[in-house]
Amino acid sequence: MTNSASVPGDRRLHRRTTSDTVADELRSAILRGDFEDGMELNQVDLAREFGVSRVPIREALRQLKAEGLISSEPHMRAAVVGHTLERVIEILELRILLETYLLSRSATRMTKGDFAELRAMCDKMGRTRSHEDWLVLNTAFHDRLYDHADAPVARDLAHQLTMRVQRYTRMVRSGRNKRSGDPNAEHVAILDALERGDVSAARQELERHIQHTAARVKQIFVDRGEQAKATTA
Repeated sequence: MTNSASVPGDRRLHRRTTSDTVADELRSAILRGDFEDGMELNQVDLAREFGVSRVPIREALRQLKAEGLISSEPHMRAAVVGHTLERVIEILELRILLETYLLSRSATRMTKGDFAELRAMCDKMGRTRSHEDWLVLNTAFHDRLYDHADAPVARDLAHQLTMRVQRYTRMVRSGRNKRSGDPNAEHVAILDALERGDVSAARQELERHIQHTAARVKQIFVDRGEQAKATTA
């Protein structure tokens, strides 16, 4: 394990690249799990890797700190935030509260066109074999469910919480980390309940869906002996 972060592959950027683009690159690397929990994000190393000055690196790190993805205390170097199992479960439980709320608000405004689009997304997820492609579709499906919620604050909070634990939840469904229940079937169950106008059942299906992921994440921590991971947000 190295003491500082290095961006995999050829990721040198044009010198006029903005700090937002640097933040996007770093965010994607963190969410993919390219950087281990607690890994140092050295500004000099990152500036060299990206081919930019330290100014956009500092601005990008400030942005990622605001999103809860890195820690950066005064006179200390930035590092990727790691969560204890308890913190991850707490975040997933908050996701349940927020996303069932969003679903309830959105459900009554959904149209036949919305249902058709969501059904097509379910079909595509069922045919997808690439884990990365499935994750993109899964995020799009959940976002689409809440399109009519008209609750921007709740959506922003739900999005932030999802990002904070994405590198943990993305381990689920891959290889031996597969969870109980078929997530594709669970998506269809949520949609079926919505189409028949049973919002309560749709909320229950969504809650069960996220709980299955939480249970598998918990087992992953236990299997890795990381119940007491020390690096926390």
